Amino acid sequence: MTTSIAIIGNSQRNVGAAMAGDLALGGHDVRLALEGDETEILDAVREAGGVALNVAPDVTLSKRNGVGVPNILTDDPVEAAVGADLVVLDVEAADVESRAAKIIPHIENGQVLYVNTHGCWPALRLAPALR
Repeated sequence: MTTSIAIIGNSQRNVGAAMAGDLALGGHDVRLALEGDETEILDAVREAGGVALNVAPDVTLSKRNGVGVPNILTDDPVEAAVGADLVVLDVEAADVESRAAKIIPHIENGQVLYVNTHGCWPALRLAPALR
């Protein structure tokens, strides 16, 4: 079964880009959205024709090595999130609220929003927006 996955952001550890490459290599419908200071990475991914994974295949979910090509590469997080089964927000702790606020109004029943962050993250005040 192919799962549609929107990956929004790319934290300093490059989790978002690596996840997009790995999941694309695994055959999933991947949508990668990078904006602001992440657009350099977006441009590099476009130029390279995808995300190159040069790690041992046994440490990846896809068990593959190579170039994973996302179905959508965009600087618009809403474009990536709409209709995805899973929306992964991979941003630094200080950016969680501002970045999530852009996509939460577009999250529909049945979609899963997963926040992956690094650093100290205060209690998130987004719960009322999800109601």
